[in-house]
Amino acid sequence: MNLQISGENYLKTILLLQHQQGYVRAIDIANTMQYTGASGLLCAREPP
Repeated sequence: MNLQISGENYLKTILLLQHQQGYVRAIDIANTMQYTGASGLLCAREPP
């Protein structure tokens, strides 16, 4: 599977948060990656 660097960072952030908190919320991903909440949700969506 080929991932762009941003996609790889997104997946690493999810894994890190899961280990730290035991759960992952979209807002946590956005805050960790320094995105706005809406931008964080856009990262989670599948490409068209």
